[in-house]
Amino acid sequence: MDKKRTGERKHVFFHPACLISVVLSVIACNSVFYSPTAYQTHRQLQTAEHQVLAGDFASAAAGLEQVVRRHPHSPSSDHALFHLGLIWSHPDNPQQNYQTALTYYIQHQEQFPESEKAERTRIWIGALTDLVRAVHKTENAENTCSRLRFELNTRTSNVEQLNTSIDDLKQNLEITRSQIDLLQKTLRASEAERKKQTHVIQRLRRRLTSYKQIDITIEEKKRSQQQHP
Repeated sequence: MDKKRTGERKHVFFHPACLISVVLSVIACNSVFYSPTAYQTHRQLQTAEHQVLAGDFASAAAGLEQVVRRHPHSPSSDHALFHLGLIWSHPDNPQQNYQTALTYYIQHQEQFPESEKAERTRIWIGALTDLVRAVHKTENAENTCSRLRFELNTRTSNVEQLNTSIDDLKQNLEITRSQIDLLQKTLRASEAERKKQTHVIQRLRRRLTSYKQIDITIEEKKRSQQQHP
């Protein structure tokens, strides 16, 4: 399917190049007899013809532009402007530029409104205007997609960084919880030891109090014996 379409497309766009060649040849022949600068124009159109057939679109365009500059209102310029539009819109032209082609067709329409190619020029202007508009929309859409992709990648990167930070925080949280658990166990052990020591102190205090009472009793007996020998 793809190969067939490609072949058809090549045949479709082969005709403009042939048409340019034929028309330029006719113009060149007529110019020899009717233009005061016939020879020079003839050579320029012939050269452009060979360059188109050879696929040298840039040189052909440069030659036709020279014809337009030197003879802006001549029949040669009529044909040159029209075929400049064909050259710049040709799919085999590596420098294909629809906006440039449209500019030449508009110039042709303005300079030669009564040309026999006026209707074809009008059709080309309509088609290229729609095409240029579509290209601009496509470029805008591509720019928007690129911007959105960049924004998406940036946000994805931010999310990944946040996820990494969350993982780090979770690890820190687990470590902190473990430390808290250990501190709570230590605190409970310390509290139990404190209570134990409090009981020991209380027991020792009671024992000390009893010892003091015994000492007091002994002292009282000694004093009583001394008073009553």
